[in-house]
Amino acid sequence: MMKRLPMICAMLSLLMLLAGCSPAMSTSPPDPTQDPATLTPDEMIITPSPFSPASSTMQPELPTETPLQPTATPAKPVVCDPNAPEPPTRATIEGVVGQPQAYSLSCEARSAADLAAYWDVAILEGVFFSQLPKADNPDEGFVGFISGAWGEIPPKSYGVHAQPVADLMVMYGLEAEAHKEMTFRCLQSEIAAGRPVIVWIVGHAWAGLPVPYVAPDGIETIVAPYEHTMILFGYDANNVHLIDAYTSKIETHSIASFLVSWTALDNMALTVIGADASVASQMAYTGDYYEVQYGDSLLGLANAWAVPWDSLAALNGIVHPFSIYPGQVLKSDVSTGVP
Repeated sequence: MMKRLPMICAMLSLLMLLAGCSPAMSTSPPDPTQDPATLTPDEMIITPSPFSPASSTMQPELPTETPLQPTATPAKPVVCDPNAPEPPTRATIEGVVGQPQAYSLSCEARSAADLAAYWDVAILEGVFFSQLPKADNPDEGFVGFISGAWGEIPPKSYGVHAQPVADLMVMYGLEAEAHKEMTFRCLQSEIAAGRPVIVWIVGHAWAGLPVPYVAPDGIETIVAPYEHTMILFGYDANNVHLIDAYTSKIETHSIASFLVSWTALDNMALTVIGADASVASQMAYTGDYYEVQYGDSLLGLANAWAVPWDSLAALNGIVHPFSIYPGQVLKSDVSTGVP
């Protein structure tokens, strides 16, 4: 044992000398331009620096995208736009055609059908009338009977004002709007834009007599004897040009006389700015029609067609006292058995 001790000590001394000659471990990254194949194992060891999220290259870079631009929707025309430019001194719309009204008090239905035709929407005058609500107040529905005497005021047979007509035209796909207190400048702007307007006047542009009327429901409105509708389609510096619902003929009246007549019913009008043909097709009635003859009754027709009389009344918008009149067009909703 004692002989081996000097030898062990010598070997330990030699190992310590070799350790002192070893190169120190590098704590800095190698030169990035140096070929990694020439690096020694010790030189390839890199001591990482503390993690810093802000400067770390490990953060994925999000792709940048150009935001999608929404497709611009054309703005709808604005009726009576206060910012609209001054209308021209004259304007006329081509292609407005009228038909004479079929009944003494169907001028509103006739004007509605003619204006719809201008927008390529087919409406039958008699069917349109049958779909109008019936009421004691002309602002809410048709007052009286379609074959009543012209010139009366409610509660006698009278007619209907703009709002119920516009509401029904909307159901046909027409972008219709009822107006009161409309200005003549607004009428001019509509005509200059190529959009005919239904106007409520008295007679054939006569000076009217506005009459306050309180309906049974307590609501007050203004009515006038000989209430009538025409379609305004043109004007110039002195005159207006209209299609009369009664005769379907063109009438020209001075602006002064027209304004006096139009004022009687509070400058009432109905405008249309466009139409949706798909909605109009849904409103189309595909059943049969029947024109009422003298001696017909609602119950008699219902029995002849083998349908419930109340269903026939509802189909045609007929309410108490459930009267029908010669010349009225009814939807029969049957394909056979029409007398």
